[in-house]
Order: sequence, then C-alpha cells, then structure tokens
Amino acid sequence: MNKHFAIVDLHKGEQELVDLLKNLNVDALVAGDINVPQHVTWLQSICSQAGTKLLEPLYGKKTSILFQEMFNEPGFKATIIGVNTKYLTAEWLGFTISNETAETFLSRTRQIDPLGENGEFHTIVVESPLYSNTFKIKPLEKITEKDATYLRITLIE
Repeated sequence: MNKHFAIVDLHKGEQELVDLLKNLNVDALVAGDINVPQHVTWLQSICSQAGTKLLEPLYGKKTSILFQEMFNEPGFKATIIGVNTKYLTAEWLGFTISNETAETFLSRTRQIDPLGENGEFHTIVVESPLYSNTFKIKPLEKITEKDATYLRITLIE
C-alpha cells in the first residue's frame, strides 16, 4: 500500500502502540474487527490516548459474507500463524487461505467462525490487491501457551 509499516510488541504494554500512533501523526487507526466489542473498546481507548480516531469499516458485518468477498477473488491470501487448540490443531499453522484453498478450509473447519472472530485462529495477510508487493514469511519457532499455539515469524524479502 506504500504506507509506513511498523510492528508493535504488545507484550511490552499498550503504551508502545499509543506512542507509535502519536509519533506517526496520523488522523485515524483503521482496524479490521468484525464482532468483538471488547477489542473495539480497547482500541477506542488506545486511540483516545493517542489523539486519533478509530475506524472500523468491517464491524458488524457477517463473517461468512466477508470470507466469500475476500477469497472468491484471486489476489488475497492470509496465512494462519496462530490457533486456539480447543478449535483447531497446530497442523493448521502455516496454512494459507486463498481463492484456491478457501473451499477446502471451509469444508474442514465447519465448527468455527470462517474468519476466526471468536479467537479460533489468527492470520497475517500476505497478499492483497491493496498491496504493492506480497509478504513472504519465515517461521522461526512454534510456541505453545495454554490453549494457544502460534508461529513466531519474520518477514523476508
């Protein structure tokens, strides 16, 4: 998207995100929450502290429709980098959801929200029509904490 890209480690606390938003001097933070009001409330607090607006263009939309909108067209890919093992096994780590794999993913994961809105899984978008380039990721290690297994990754060129 030819925009500034920053990674924030929230394990260090939310102040790092507040400071980043202040330093970027942006008018708004655009987030992709769909139906988790606690996350919206948290981000509203962050934005309030940073003096920015929060925009949530997907909030309240139906996840099955959004899934189809994203993955019916080529050019959008999201790689699973975290799973809640109550819902998905660690074998899903590294799986890339795309136009080519969307139906397989849906048919094998019928018991969960298709976009993981209940914390079933987490992704990183590696390809999008909005991106000028695709992201390539390299897994560094697999980490398990309680019911969560995730990949620590690095972006590669």
